[in-house]
Amino acid sequence: MKKLRILIVEDDVMARMALETILTDIAPVAVIAQRSVRDATGILGERFDFAFLDTEVADGETFGLAYALAARGVPFAFMTDRRRDELPWAWLSHPVIAKPPRRAAVRQALLHAEDYPLVA
Repeated sequence: MKKLRILIVEDDVMARMALETILTDIAPVAVIAQRSVRDATGILGERFDFAFLDTEVADGETFGLAYALAARGVPFAFMTDRRRDELPWAWLSHPVIAKPPRRAAVRQALLHAEDYPLVA
């Protein structure tokens, strides 16, 4: 099975570490973690199989990143303390994972993505 490239944009160290632990338990992954919109924007040209976006990091909201990922066909989920109805309507069909992340929710988000390989 190939190693999946997963982008995480999360400024909370504990939430990011919890998500990374869950992801490495679920499937072979290469995690690329960024703490800010600015840093994540700088690597958007790279190939990613999936992304997890905190809705708000230290330098702003990640909805612009969501649009850029969607335009490239990269599936993503939000990982946030916000309620689903607080997200822009354009993103209501995307998975929303509450913090702290739970294995079942992360797995479900990955399975939600079209053409995504089955994860254990």
